[in-house]
Amino acid sequence: MNNLMPKVSFLLGLSLASLGVVMNPKAIPMAAAGAGASLMAVSVFVRQHKNVIDDEQEALMATQTFSSLYETNKGLVSPEQLSINSNTPLPRVINFLEKLATETGGQKITVPTDSGSTVLYSFPHPQGALDQLTNNAIAWAEDQTKPLLQELAQLKQQVALASMLQPSQLTQEQQTVFKEQNSAPVDPWNRLV
Repeated sequence: MNNLMPKVSFLLGLSLASLGVVMNPKAIPMAAAGAGASLMAVSVFVRQHKNVIDDEQEALMATQTFSSLYETNKGLVSPEQLSINSNTPLPRVINFLEKLATETGGQKITVPTDSGSTVLYSFPHPQGALDQLTNNAIAWAEDQTKPLLQELAQLKQQVALASMLQPSQLTQEQQTVFKEQNSAPVDPWNRLV
């Protein structure tokens, strides 16, 4: 329907101008002005329609490129890369990324380079959250096992020291434990079953 509208309005304007010339030959200047106005209206309409289509295509290309960069870089997006890949002017891309960062809790990061500095935008990404949860779980597990590992190391040291000493050098309690452990026959099968 939108593509047909300029053609219909042009033909309507041209037919009305032609009808006016046929009905009244002295009205040629008015008919020419009407035809010119009709052509101008069609031109304006076509230009506006083209601008709308271009804006829609630019928005679609920018969002698809942003999604691709977001997934590839796990939330980091470079305005220059987005601008080049989406064929969108850099100022529009920067404006888009700043607004998106404000709305989604993203961050603007300035990274020093050899030629000065560049700006990256970091947006929340599920992979980053999973990595953080994994690191937190590992740290928690290490904190929980650290005292046990220290106690185990102390016990191993005590066992090594006790095995080097002669039974006569042990205290009465240690001698009793030593005799019980060495006097009982070792039968791991029946002990476990």
